[in-house]
Amino acid sequence: MHTVFFLGAGASAGFGFPCGSLLIEQICDDLRKETPLLKYLRDVIRVPQQELVGFAHMFIAAKRTTLDEFLYSRTDLIELGRLIIGAKLIMYEDSARLSAVKDDWLTIYLNHLLEDCHNYNMADDALDAVEFYTLNYDRTVEHLIFTLLKARYGNTCPDDRYIISDAEKRVRHLHGLLGGFSLKSSLNKRQFSNELQTSADEFKEICSSLKFWSEMNNKANGYDILNEQIANADCVVFLGFGFHESILGRFSDNVFSGKKIFCSAFQITQKQWNKILVRLGGGLPIYGDIPLNTKRVSNTTFGTNKQTSGEFMKEIVGFL
Repeated sequence: MHTVFFLGAGASAGFGFPCGSLLIEQICDDLRKETPLLKYLRDVIRVPQQELVGFAHMFIAAKRTTLDEFLYSRTDLIELGRLIIGAKLIMYEDSARLSAVKDDWLTIYLNHLLEDCHNYNMADDALDAVEFYTLNYDRTVEHLIFTLLKARYGNTCPDDRYIISDAEKRVRHLHGLLGGFSLKSSLNKRQFSNELQTSADEFKEICSSLKFWSEMNNKANGYDILNEQIANADCVVFLGFGFHESILGRFSDNVFSGKKIFCSAFQITQKQWNKILVRLGGGLPIYGDIPLNTKRVSNTTFGTNKQTSGEFMKEIVGFL
């Protein structure tokens, strides 16, 4: 079965990353105090403190809920926004913390997918049936795939560079990422670590790939390829995705027709639920008639709005 995963911020939340309003609250607090984030951006990257404090105050005054929404109209602050979000998220790329996470959705899925694989070639073949498309900047998916493959099959594939390449090629970051995945940091590449670059030029180069809603179009950001892959897939899994209008509009009409669809729905509202039914149902003539938390509609299996991505994966993994 060829499966495409589409990952939103909630998929990284399961690994301890803040998302949504929590992330921006942390950023605004950090920029108004003498914190590691403020000191790094001010003392190493040489961003004037008044610009950082001003960014926080303007965001609060604008009363937006996400950084993307704020920068959609404040395009003059996009470059600064890249540096702020990049530094904040790098601080969460901590392999020790990640190794302590239990029952995350990706480990549950990989355990299922690789259950009968006894060497690296078998695992490599099994992974050919899955692709991950993510809206997130962090490289958690690549890191977890690499560490799992290395630990289980390192004796049959001793070349780390091959395993790194194999992990990296299976994940496409639609909105940019915090540097190419590597065991050693260099220009454009970073190991999975919460250590920030000591070179301002290297840090700015890494952050340059990060994209916000106002900068994106389908071809430049891989949505054309995503639509092609979905068209050829048997199964599509949405995890931790907030079903934002701007993203839903990037899927081709009826691209989900005939697919098996699995969709987590943590904390979604009835209004979002209505839009999901219309988009994923290929134009279902239903708008608000089906109650929130219905488990199945047409070809789509839903989680409830209280289930995390990990809890939902436990429920559906046997069907993937």
